[in-house]
Amino acid sequence: MGVDNIGRIPSGWSSKKAIQLNRTLSGSQILRAKRSGNGINVTWTLNTKVQGYQLQFADNIRFLKAKSASVASSRKTSFTRNGLTAGMGWYARIRTFQTADNGERYYSEWSDPVYLIR
Repeated sequence: MGVDNIGRIPSGWSSKKAIQLNRTLSGSQILRAKRSGNGINVTWTLNTKVQGYQLQFADNIRFLKAKSASVASSRKTSFTRNGLTAGMGWYARIRTFQTADNGERYYSEWSDPVYLIR
């Protein structure tokens, strides 16, 4: 799923609309990650040309067994993930998404990960 699916057109879409979506789906970057209570607060760049953001948090750079969260608003620019183990290093990354008429989500590329000790 995502921009790597160029050539696969969702049902009910014209090829022009699908190609336009894949070519124009821009990403976002994490500006800051800081400890907050029993979690990590992440702030990112605003992108009003998308429908929302997906974030991942993991204790390894490969994001194996990552904890994910979706923010279904293009206007929101921060999120706090609670329940992360204190004293451990955590990586965070973000990507944007658009939802097609059939409910399928298309994603931008992942941002560069940031690292923070919680």
